[in-house]
Amino acid sequence: MSLFLSQSERTKFADWCEKEAKSTDGLIQQMEKINIPQEVIKRKRIEVIACLTIANLLRSIEDG
Repeated sequence: MSLFLSQSERTKFADWCEKEAKSTDGLIQQMEKINIPQEVIKRKRIEVIACLTIANLLRSIEDG
């Protein structure tokens, strides 16, 4: 059993992370319209950044 993700698995996970970030960004926009507390919105923005960071890292890994 390998502890590392294959290129295909990394791509799928990166795709999922990017979709999750886009979905959360849409949620943030809705939250701003209904005046959700900024602390909650800030936490969601951090989630978006984290998802995009992970996706970028996964896409930068080369098989060796």
